[in-house]
Amino acid sequence: RAFAETMTAAWTDESRAVEGRPDAQEEAVALYTMHAAKGLEWPIVVPVNTMTGIMAPESAVTDRDSNIFYCPVFGVRPVGYDDARDAEKAELDRERIRLWYVAATRARELLVLPRLDAAPSKSAWISLLDLSLGELPALDLSHLPPAMGAAPTGQSNLQTREIFAAEAAAIADRHRRLTWLASSRDETSTGPVVTPEAAEIWAASDAGQPHDEATPASIQGGRERGLILHKLLEEVLTGETPDDVACLAERAQVLIAAIDKPVVDDPAQGLSPAELAGCVA
Repeated sequence: RAFAETMTAAWTDESRAVEGRPDAQEEAVALYTMHAAKGLEWPIVVPVNTMTGIMAPESAVTDRDSNIFYCPVFGVRPVGYDDARDAEKAELDRERIRLWYVAATRARELLVLPRLDAAPSKSAWISLLDLSLGELPALDLSHLPPAMGAAPTGQSNLQTREIFAAEAAAIADRHRRLTWLASSRDETSTGPVVTPEAAEIWAASDAGQPHDEATPASIQGGRERGLILHKLLEEVLTGETPDDVACLAERAQVLIAAIDKPVVDDPAQGLSPAELAGCVA
């Protein structure tokens, strides 16, 4: 009962959820839409929510034959609008009937069509075609083993709302999400990305300390730098540009000018031909 109430609440609130997996065990119950069921099969298929009303065509329609767009303005319908809207509704109904065919042919062994006591409305899915439900025989379970029949009436359902909520929370806690890390997303043109490492602190004597070295220059990353590097690498691989630093720097300067960016000597301030050539060479 708790499961049924949860499914009803999710349907009422229009909660989005991942549909059933096609590789699930055949003993499991899979909930699929008609669109998602294309190409899949199950031993037993039961169409549900067949009393749901279908959506009417939008007020603005396009004639599929003439490709003319019709739209009422302040309640005034243009000439030909009614015919175009009727044609659109007829085409949508034909598409929905084809979806019915998809749903009905997903069953390998048994197709169960629910026969409801309430009369369906004309706009319901089940009213799109005549299924002749009154002429169909009732589902006969007499040939099935006793274990597959209905559960004994004396057996009580021990599941409560609290138990179901605890089980659902346990499943959610074990659900792992993958985080996609892309280093290039951190590169922006607002500031340097590659920063110099912090200088080491020497607490011993002066002996053995490294010589003073120039602090490595910071490099300003960005989309333009990546494009030029990619272009230089491509031209080196195809033989269009020699792989020596001088030729690459000259070619990088031409590419920088082609995208209307200033040429600078400091790679921390923008695009430096020498730095780009050094990366590729």
